[in-house]
Amino acid sequence: DQPYPGCAVTRNVGAGKTYATIQSAVDSLPGTLTGHSCVVIEDGASYAEQVTVRNFVNNGSSITILANPASGLTPTVSPPAASTAAFLIANASVNIQGIAIVPAAAMNWGVKASSALITLSSVSVQDDGGLIKFAGVQLSSWNAVSYTSVTVVGAHGFYLPGSTMTTVSYSSAQVNSNSFYAWYLQGASSNAFTVSLASNTNGIAVMLNGYAGNNHIDDSTILSGRLWGTALFMDRSSSNTITA
Repeated sequence: DQPYPGCAVTRNVGAGKTYATIQSAVDSLPGTLTGHSCVVIEDGASYAEQVTVRNFVNNGSSITILANPASGLTPTVSPPAASTAAFLIANASVNIQGIAIVPAAAMNWGVKASSALITLSSVSVQDDGGLIKFAGVQLSSWNAVSYTSVTVVGAHGFYLPGSTMTTVSYSSAQVNSNSFYAWYLQGASSNAFTVSLASNTNGIAVMLNGYAGNNHIDDSTILSGRLWGTALFMDRSSSNTITA
């Protein structure tokens, strides 16, 4: 495998590379990490797989799955039928960069993150067909999202269930539903949305409930396209701050 700068362990994915799938490259990483470990996608192909990251011993390090910026290409993950998510991340310290998610079959999530210290950067979830059934991106605590876009129909955009200290910046979520929200902070506290967009053409764009508190929304745009619709709704929530 061709070493990638800053990575102690590199796995190359793509046509003519060592690994034909992202999952096989992830599975080949040492169970106990020996340093920052990278799965580098070298082409712009579509990968028909669910990528699951779990059960690694971090040993003070992390895993990054990324499109090689030098290629100028954006690979796509389109999971097959019976998948849970495009990325199912149940391991701390995992980074996803420069990848598009385009569902080809019904699934509940685009990205489901259930561990701390997970970052998404320059990721897109594009689901014009309404195949994602619950959330484009579900985040845990101490996660960070930047330059990421989510477009879904009957699902939440960014969903934070009980999350704390998670940040979303320079990102967007667009929904078309009267029962799901672009941003849903359910019992979530001390999170921050900055310079981002929440839009729902058919209902509430941002929902805070379940005693969500001490969250910050700064320099962001919140839109509801429904006639007399509510863009921002807070129920049983307090001490949240919204600034222009």
